[in-house]
Amino acid sequence: KICIKGKHAESIRALEAACQNERNISVFILNDYYPAGDEQQLVYDVTGRIVPVGGIPIDAGAVVQNVSTLKNIALAQQDIPVTHKRLTVTGEVAHPVTIDAPLGMSFRDCIALAGGPVDEEGYGLICGGPMMGYVEKNWDNVVTKTTGGLIVLKKDHPHFLRKAAPQSFNRNLAKSVCCQCMRCTELCPRNAIGLGVKPHLAMRAAAYGSEYKDNGLFSCCNCGVCSFYACPFGLTPSAIMTEAKMALAQSGVKPQKRTPDGAHPFREYGKVPVHRLIARLGLKKYDVPAPLLREELHPGQVRIPLKMHIGAPSECVVSVGQQVSVGDRIAKAPEGKLGVDIHASINGTVRAINANEIVIG
Repeated sequence: KICIKGKHAESIRALEAACQNERNISVFILNDYYPAGDEQQLVYDVTGRIVPVGGIPIDAGAVVQNVSTLKNIALAQQDIPVTHKRLTVTGEVAHPVTIDAPLGMSFRDCIALAGGPVDEEGYGLICGGPMMGYVEKNWDNVVTKTTGGLIVLKKDHPHFLRKAAPQSFNRNLAKSVCCQCMRCTELCPRNAIGLGVKPHLAMRAAAYGSEYKDNGLFSCCNCGVCSFYACPFGLTPSAIMTEAKMALAQSGVKPQKRTPDGAHPFREYGKVPVHRLIARLGLKKYDVPAPLLREELHPGQVRIPLKMHIGAPSECVVSVGQQVSVGDRIAKAPEGKLGVDIHASINGTVRAINANEIVIG
């Protein structure tokens, strides 16, 4: 199944035409809710099966791949390595744009392409989406294989202020404000498919200064619905859940794989419409097209990290002063360890090498 939201009518027509003569490939239309792209929501929407607590889609007989991964698999079959990352730059910029950024290109250079502010004064940066993305304080950091997008907001924007709040502030609010209304748990997408994710109990534990230990914690995906949509007081249960989940993992507790009996009967009525979510976040004015910039980008310099993947950092195989071209291998996976090869993303000269990155310019 190729899953796509129904609002993308033009893309759906193209996909259905391409699948017309395919026996085992078809298009599945999704509702426009958040987080429809969560792999466990997808598995349930498409198959009616539930991924067990602490499990992954294969435990339910399914495999979920995003478009970017499938594209890179197809390129790998042609011996074309990953050298660029497609991402959107939006927010407080003159012309939002989607670009194929060479790996190692600085966030600052990406923002400049969209006509964004030249410095951080008065502005903040969210790397990723507005819900699951993180606040990035260093605009000179670079695009990696996992960069999801760049959102520039004014530092006094309410959503940015909430994203940037320190964890100590979040804990103090949980202690002083949470009234245990349970809205966070009622609207949790993972709880709605029966996975026992209960943010209100994590908030209760935080209020009393105790540890929250529950198997359902392992199914929290930090989607942010509890914090940025459900809570009537603007609290951040997702931050409390993440902290509790990390503490549980660090203590050596492993998830117990349990498949629930079924989804909540009111799941359909608890889905969060994307247009309402955007309005709630105060981001409606930024919900505009970000057309693809089709020209190749040639930044003056890239700083390619040696670790932007699971496993061990890659080992450099080039030397300072060496000429490289796009696609040339510049680092290899360490022998006998999990890792990947890394390739040059621009044509140029290796300017510097250290334990963390290779600089090409």
